[in-house]
Amino acid sequence: MSNSSTNTHTKVFDPREASKYLEELQKNHKLLSTIRYNHEFDWSKHQGLEREDVKLVVDRCPVTELKQLYEKALETLSNNDQSTLLACDDISNDMPQSNKLRTSYVLYAERQNDKYNIIAASAIQKKEFDWEKIATMGFTTFLGSIGLGALAGSIVGPVGTVVVGLAAAAGSVGIANKAYHDYHQQMPQAVYAYIFQELKAKRLLQITGSKVSFEHIQN
Repeated sequence: MSNSSTNTHTKVFDPREASKYLEELQKNHKLLSTIRYNHEFDWSKHQGLEREDVKLVVDRCPVTELKQLYEKALETLSNNDQSTLLACDDISNDMPQSNKLRTSYVLYAERQNDKYNIIAASAIQKKEFDWEKIATMGFTTFLGSIGLGALAGSIVGPVGTVVVGLAAAAGSVGIANKAYHDYHQQMPQAVYAYIFQELKAKRLLQITGSKVSFEHIQN
């Protein structure tokens, strides 16, 4: 097991929730395109591994956050669950850093006949977001549609105008700073949806309605 003290939050996705994330991001082509432009996507796949083989993969994984997802998946699948879909990013919950480029991770694992199939994917941020543009792309609508409506409400003004950019000129510097902070803290939710989109487009995962599963393709 990892001995790292990094405090990352692991999100466990219900299949319906993952489908909702994907569906809502696909409705917003501008937001999807912006996330794709600002990130580099990468993935790896393992099929038919024994449990001990998975432990070797975990031991050799150089990325703390991804290692934690592998460990969580092994723990979950030890409890007779047949599959699990997990996500996290590399920003510590205790130390939000508004200017740090972040990496988001998604891991899907399933167990069939005591064999493990695993897909691990990452979206590595290469450019800082233009938050004023993000504000015009329906990001708060996306957050509200996936059940984060309270947060979406906290980053819009009293008449529904996003409090970014011009808010400072209007004397609302504190609110503007909070808006930037909230946007940065919640952007991984949209990036997870982007990763789902890429995994589905590359025919690595099936994400449909109430089901997420490994895409079994014969080479």
